[in-house]
Amino acid sequence: MRRGIALAGAIVAGLVLPAVAPGVPPVTCGRTTVAGHTYIVRSHGPNCSKAISWSRAYISQRRSPTGFRCRSYGASVPVHCTRVGRPKTYFFATKP
Repeated sequence: MRRGIALAGAIVAGLVLPAVAPGVPPVTCGRTTVAGHTYIVRSHGPNCSKAISWSRAYISQRRSPTGFRCRSYGASVPVHCTRVGRPKTYFFATKP
């Protein structure tokens, strides 16, 4: 009987309390240079080679990759792209 009450309590606590999942930081892909300026590219989802080439394309030509929406936040963050429909998939470049 006690086991059943403990199990029921654990199930209720699992439903009521929010699940805490640790956030995974983006992966640092490396440095790239565009028009004499150096940037550090980070990615959370796309592989690093794609993130670097897409960042270079957006910085130089303002061309967003298919399926991503890109924005520029000034000189310190010239590219920040988020996948449409999946906001946790993104890549960005920053000044070192």
